[in-house]
Amino acid sequence: MARLGIGFVPQGRRPFANLTVAENLFLGRLKRSRSGGMHWSRARIFETFPQLRELMDTKADVLSGGEQQMVAIARALTGQVSFLLLGSF
Repeated sequence: MARLGIGFVPQGRRPFANLTVAENLFLGRLKRSRSGGMHWSRARIFETFPQLRELMDTKADVLSGGEQQMVAIARALTGQVSFLLLGSF
């Protein structure tokens, strides 16, 4: 899915619990083999999810459910996606 430019946020959120918010967002930026899609810079992520700016050094497992959801969505968006799926299969 990632190689096709599809971002997926599972219903259960599932950020990498033992990593910080910053590390989770970094993983979303890993290079895809296909170019295209929309680029979400860190500044744009913070415009959309301003709470994440102050949580960057916080481990994902101590975040509230809503904060974990923001991290999961932001992580998917940083991957330069063409299409974003939210939910479950």
